[in-house]
Amino acid sequence: MYFQHKFLIPKMFGTEVNEKKVADFQSRMEDALEKFETVWLKDQPFLAGNEASIADILAACELEQPSMAGYDVCEGRPLVTAWLQRVREAFHPHYDEGHAIVNKVRVKQGFKAPGAKL
Repeated sequence: MYFQHKFLIPKMFGTEVNEKKVADFQSRMEDALEKFETVWLKDQPFLAGNEASIADILAACELEQPSMAGYDVCEGRPLVTAWLQRVREAFHPHYDEGHAIVNKVRVKQGFKAPGAKL
């Protein structure tokens, strides 16, 4: 929802960003990311255990989207950063193929990939 309200809806409809909604969705997203670190990835490399699963690819796809609006879900989250890299590697080369449009939009907007160094 953060990505939709921060980027997609304003671009599609030519409307102003509703900063109140964006702040609310950002707070919710950050709470979920905290749970990723403290619950889901605390003691295992992937969301459902030791092997990459559909849960990982679905979650990773969702976490790629905020980067198109300039938000890095990996910043300050070492477990999310390492997990996202493992997911990319586990689904290589299809991960990058599936995110080609996301990557193109992100570059066009001048933003970096989640967890990427400047």
